[in-house]
Amino acid sequence: MASAGSLEQALSEVSDHQHLIIDLRQLDFIDSTGLSVLVAANQRALDSGQRLGIVNGGTQVQRLLTLTGLTERLQVADTLEQLLDGA
Repeated sequence: MASAGSLEQALSEVSDHQHLIIDLRQLDFIDSTGLSVLVAANQRALDSGQRLGIVNGGTQVQRLLTLTGLTERLQVADTLEQLLDGA
């Protein structure tokens, strides 16, 4: 919750790129606010013809992405290289 606004701001500043990657490897915790930011960013990317990829975070982050079904809706990988290979 504390950094959701910063993430939204950063994503709005890179809206002109074709492929966006959010690297969550340094993230150990995410809540519903953070999940909402990821879902909204993915929708904006889809609407504008961009691709959004997410590099998995810590155990809690991975678990929450899986439990909420977001790993099925978002392009999530364990490494940056996996996302770049799929680009």
